[in-house]
Amino acid sequence: MKAITTKYAGPTNSRGSRIIVKAEGCPSRQYGCDDELNVEENHIQAAKAYRNLMGWSGEMLGGGLPDSTGYCFCFAKSHVKVEV
Repeated sequence: MKAITTKYAGPTNSRGSRIIVKAEGCPSRQYGCDDELNVEENHIQAAKAYRNLMGWSGEMLGGGLPDSTGYCFCFAKSHVKVEV
């Protein structure tokens, strides 16, 4: 199962605000923030764009990480089953 993590990067003198997206064993990617969207929506859009770029499919579940460091998204159906 792949987990996609997203993290906000603020604007610099040469770049606007962006979301940095990563997944284990895959290259990271940056997506510009859309001022029309709220914080959570920007993270969701970036995760979806990354999922599509990587050729993955399926419903994702996500939520915020501790200390407001970003978000994590996992696929609802995967080959890994966790017993609770």
